[in-house]
Amino acid sequence: MSVPAADLLPEDRPINVAVDHYLRAGWVEAGVKPAPLLSRAGLIRRMTLDLAGRIPTRGETRGFVESSSPLRWTQLADRLLASPDFAYHHRNELDLLLLAAKKNDGEFRKYLLAAGPGETGRGTSCFAR
Repeated sequence: MSVPAADLLPEDRPINVAVDHYLRAGWVEAGVKPAPLLSRAGLIRRMTLDLAGRIPTRGETRGFVESSSPLRWTQLADRLLASPDFAYHHRNELDLLLLAAKKNDGEFRKYLLAAGPGETGRGTSCFAR
């Protein structure tokens, strides 16, 4: 999507506002109607599946749904990104994307686990830059 300079948002807008603005503009331009909003339970399920590769536990879902914290999304994302579940899921996804059709000895999988989040990991930025 190309945005004329006159239609750019001011740089001081929060990133989530800018992303929403440009996504909405793309939808309008393409004639796409967005899906209805999900419930909190549906949203934690989707986020946990995307980041951890699993469904959330009942306790995780209940805690998130009942939370009134304005930081609940940030806290959930931070917790999932720092979890071993994320490291394993991310490793598996990258392995499938990059090596699915190639014979390999598992060294890349070992590297991804060591490079990812966790006690000895360096975080995802080391291989996501």
